[in-house]
Amino acid sequence: MGSTTTTCTLFKFSKSQINALKQSTMSFQQAKHKPSTYAIMASHIWRCVCKARGLPYDQEVRLYIPVNGRSRLKDPSLPQGYFGNVLFRGVCISKAGDVAYKSLRCTLNKVQDTLTRMNNEYLRSAIDYLSLNPELTSLNPSLTWIQQESSPNLSINSWIGIPFSEANFGSGGPSYVRLGAVGYEGQTLIMPSSNGDGSLTVSINLSLSHMNLLKDCIYDFVEIHSSL
Repeated sequence: MGSTTTTCTLFKFSKSQINALKQSTMSFQQAKHKPSTYAIMASHIWRCVCKARGLPYDQEVRLYIPVNGRSRLKDPSLPQGYFGNVLFRGVCISKAGDVAYKSLRCTLNKVQDTLTRMNNEYLRSAIDYLSLNPELTSLNPSLTWIQQESSPNLSINSWIGIPFSEANFGSGGPSYVRLGAVGYEGQTLIMPSSNGDGSLTVSINLSLSHMNLLKDCIYDFVEIHSSL
């Protein structure tokens, strides 16, 4: 896996670059439900990170996806404005070589299937399971890989739906928005622009040697999507 010295880098994707990624999945979008911007961005990031890490083709890799259950829980639905913790963790499992070298649409299909699976029945089943286990710490698989600096896994959270550009504490809107601290290797966050121009900023914490390789491919859409 290389060096365990980590570094956090911000990658900005303009609205036109995001549209280019969406365009590359157009046939997928026509054949299935239209994937979210998050699903497309997460698939692209996961693909690039697997390439940068240089993992063996058959290495099992996991993408951890925090999922907001507020709109997914039904019968009964949560009250509007509910402020409690309703986050669930989806897990997309694949082989490193499939993620890195098969088409973006192939990876997007796996990510989208994971998100689709997180419906009302699935989430309520998870709640029932958790209620039967008083020791919840042992049930959190992410705690294990977070402690492993050379883990092949990735966690991608999304703040895309948070309207940072509308925040105003009396002196105007924000000029800069960023995560206060990045806790572990593989932690990734997708943030919207603070000025509302439609761009996205991706914060990635990765080992230094892998980050240098990631910088070489994350914007290389022509090379990355040549197999589409």
